[in-house]
Amino acid sequence: AENSQVYPWQEQVWHNLTQRFPHIGHGLLLYGKSGCGKHEFAQHFVAWILCLNQQKSSACGECSSCLWLKSDTHPNYVHITTDEDNKKQNAKIKIEKIRDLQPFVQQTVEGWRVIVIEPAEALNMASANALLKTLEEPGDRVVIILLADHYLKLPATIRSRMQHFALDRVSHAQAQVFLEQKLAPALHSQIPLLMGLANDMPLQVMQLSQAE
Repeated sequence: AENSQVYPWQEQVWHNLTQRFPHIGHGLLLYGKSGCGKHEFAQHFVAWILCLNQQKSSACGECSSCLWLKSDTHPNYVHITTDEDNKKQNAKIKIEKIRDLQPFVQQTVEGWRVIVIEPAEALNMASANALLKTLEEPGDRVVIILLADHYLKLPATIRSRMQHFALDRVSHAQAQVFLEQKLAPALHSQIPLLMGLANDMPLQVMQLSQAE
């Protein structure tokens, strides 16, 4: 699917997760500063988990599962985010959305089930507590993935039940090589400056460079 990618600075996390699979626990917290490519990584990983014909570094893209994902009709995948109508600052994920997961995580189905919740910071106390119940008694082959910019904003009760993976550990060398491939040559000398403006996140740099 588009928007599905593992960036060079995420290769180690990808390797750790895919090598240990299926022994990865029910709850994964993928975190990192805005512009590190968390969403793209999560989409890539979700497709891989659900794929019926897994390759080493990606889903096959052609099986029924991959095609369902591409058309947004996968019966074993749920994506939870804030409601469209409250995209304003500090919008919250309502408890009903988390409660509605109960039948999904408890049913017995073929294959894996995956839930992605982003931004995880948008869980309020009620929805976080509802999620705890789900994390405590998930069905077999259920993976719940939380995406967060600032994982310390999540309740400690949730954090303690998740395995944490940082997706924003970008070395300057990695950023330089990546951005030299993406940006016009005239901008290459500006990369250190742009990185400084972009919180050291390469994808933010690309947005900045397009804005000028």
